[in-house]
Amino acid sequence: MDYLYIVATNKEVLVTIRIAPEVRNEFKTAAELRGSTMSGLMHQFIVKTIREEKGENPQVFKTQRVAVLKEKAK
Repeated sequence: MDYLYIVATNKEVLVTIRIAPEVRNEFKTAAELRGSTMSGLMHQFIVKTIREEKGENPQVFKTQRVAVLKEKAK
């Protein structure tokens, strides 16, 4: 297995996933065909997934946001 490391530059977040080498190579090719990078495609997928879930379950995200704000206020 290979590891695909994705680093988000905004907040220094690192996401690591384990994939087979052939999957990594094909994903890289797919990203290039779309004019993107592997990291860029993963970011798009993550943002799309969050947007969809917020539409389906807004209360869960609202509750989560309130908890974060309370923690910051301490």
